[in-house]
Amino acid sequence: GAKNEGPAEAVAPTGLELVRASRLQNSQSWSGYAARTAAIKEQVAASKKEGRSVVSLADPMSAAHLDSLGIRLDEDSNCRWLFHGISAEASKRILEAEFDIGTAGAEDGMLYGRGIYLTEWCGQVDRTVPEGAEGLRCMLLCRATLGSVYRDDAMLPDKVNLIHQCTGGEYHSLLGDREERSPGSTRDFVVYDRNQVYPEILLWYRRVYS
Repeated sequence: GAKNEGPAEAVAPTGLELVRASRLQNSQSWSGYAARTAAIKEQVAASKKEGRSVVSLADPMSAAHLDSLGIRLDEDSNCRWLFHGISAEASKRILEAEFDIGTAGAEDGMLYGRGIYLTEWCGQVDRTVPEGAEGLRCMLLCRATLGSVYRDDAMLPDKVNLIHQCTGGEYHSLLGDREERSPGSTRDFVVYDRNQVYPEILLWYRRVYS
């Protein structure tokens, strides 16, 4: 669903109209994703055995909406559907074996360091996506394996510590959640390993102004 929050552009769109969608298949990306997901699944199971809880932190309304796709995700590794912005130019390379989602994003800024930024809301992604030919823009709907999520609500995040927690500690991903401290702020999920994200569906859309 489109959820527009925070500072608006000069003229904010009232909605997003889906023009076409393509299911993607990249065997090399899938192999890396499947292997990393299996490893995280084992680590999450070990954490639960030691009495540490693993919380999803997903927005219930968004999760229910995306679950209606009917494609089963691996709950044991805390896999979620999340959106990722991508330019029309980068989308042309998406089926190449060496395609790297970590360098193809359209994020504006790197508040939590160099990683792959994902969100539950397509309206949030739309703010960072450049317009392509015929007024169309695109974004990816991805499988994201979040594992144990580290939640950070700092207004000025400590990037070095956060990256260490998610790459060398007991966590696998980050949720930057500043909504309580700064109403209107967005929630960002960040992973620092490209094998934790598999681009599943490429969405072409246009902005609607009414």
